[in-house]
Amino acid sequence: MDMAADELGMDPPIEIRRRNLVTELPYTNPFNHKYDSGNYLHLLSIAEGYYRDFEKKAEELRNRQKGRCWPVILHRAE
Repeated sequence: MDMAADELGMDPPIEIRRRNLVTELPYTNPFNHKYDSGNYLHLLSIAEGYYRDFEKKAEELRNRQKGRCWPVILHRAE
């Protein structure tokens, strides 16, 4: 899916999966497997949140390794 998204210039892995979701149920796929329930769009939205958080943390780690970002430590004097 990611390679197809790259070739199409889409934001992998989210957008191509969103476009290929089963939205009308019941649905029988070409292999005769029946999907009779589920809120797949909602589940993908939750997964997208985790994906975006992971990407943000990975970018922060890359920046920290390059010396662009320093962790900020706050200390409250008592």
